[in-house]
Amino acid sequence: MDFFKLGFYVGFAVVCIFFLIFVAISKSGEKAYQYDERQQLVQGKGFQYAFFSLLIYNAICILLITGFDNLIISNEDLIFFGIILGVFIYAAYCVWHDGYFSLNEKPKRVILSLAFCAVINFFAGMLNLSQQGFIQNGVLTNHFISFSCAIMLLLLLLVIAIRYHRKKSEVE
Repeated sequence: MDFFKLGFYVGFAVVCIFFLIFVAISKSGEKAYQYDERQQLVQGKGFQYAFFSLLIYNAICILLITGFDNLIISNEDLIFFGIILGVFIYAAYCVWHDGYFSLNEKPKRVILSLAFCAVINFFAGMLNLSQQGFIQNGVLTNHFISFSCAIMLLLLLLVIAIRYHRKKSEVE
């Protein structure tokens, strides 16, 4: 096994551990997330939008992969960007329609955790950029993935901030 694959698997395990910690600290002591019926409907609609966006994205990727011999991005990275797109669409829709945070979840902890993950991914992306660069042999490498995750998380935090300020102005 080469070091890249080993690093990938170790990184994946670390992300899973951080995710479990994130879930544990974001709840306020309850064992299960509690959503009301309206939030569950919003989440269902968010999943629907994310699914169909990913479906369209994958169809475009198939056309690109079969239609062009030399893409500027690897197939693996195309798939990963689709995952990022689907996650962002789902999360942004749920945030915008107040279905993201459960009734027993502490939003400030979630926001801080998202910001922490964005910073970590940003620095990992910058480290990759300084050491290996994002483009090799005219192809965007997978070293850009951390940076793209940071961008997605920052955009999600922006959606949360805009929604918070809009909701606050609606109350006033």
